[in-house]
Amino acid sequence: MKKNQNTMVLFGDFVSYLFTLFPMIGAYSALILWIQFALNTSWILIILSPLSLVLSFIFIVGILKTFIPKLKRGVTKVGLNKNFIAWYLNLGLERSIRVSQIQELILSFSIFKFLYWKAMRANIAFGINSSVYVNLIDLSLITIEEGCTIGDRVTISCHTLTKDALILRPVTVKKNSLIGTHSKLYLGTEIGENSMIGGNNVLFKKKFPDNSKVSPGEYKS
Repeated sequence: MKKNQNTMVLFGDFVSYLFTLFPMIGAYSALILWIQFALNTSWILIILSPLSLVLSFIFIVGILKTFIPKLKRGVTKVGLNKNFIAWYLNLGLERSIRVSQIQELILSFSIFKFLYWKAMRANIAFGINSSVYVNLIDLSLITIEEGCTIGDRVTISCHTLTKDALILRPVTVKKNSLIGTHSKLYLGTEIGENSMIGGNNVLFKKKFPDNSKVSPGEYKS
């Protein structure tokens, strides 16, 4: 039994490895080809080379995402079933931006991060103010509406995993709301419009109406 479990883990790691590393390999290969072409063409193309890296990465991520089934909210048994495998592959694909060492580059520009989030099927409005060090997990279940500010080192996660079950619930941040530094928003949390969540809060299945004010560190669990 234990041998079968280890085999499943190793197989899962291999498949996840492909979804994590293929965008990086493809994007950096495109960058090398771009630079080789630019060296024989124009120095302006060399300056634009990071653009080829970012757009290639986002394009590959978007293609791979089409092969992953849509995540279903609710409780899923851990094992070889469609929703758990989809979540596992999705997690691997989301790791790619950090493994590729280009998260800071993509999340520094509104257009790049918007395109990346769209490729990952997140419902995140264009032009939100967010740190390059935000940690968004289960992107396709996250909604962040226009005018929001997501502070430095904020984590938003839409899952919890036990030995036997995976639980998925969306997280929503509505218009013109602010999430303070180092706060954590976990599955089932909903922030109403024009709300202010102070830093260092930990929110799990919390629902706040419009115009809510939460002091820094008010919620620890």
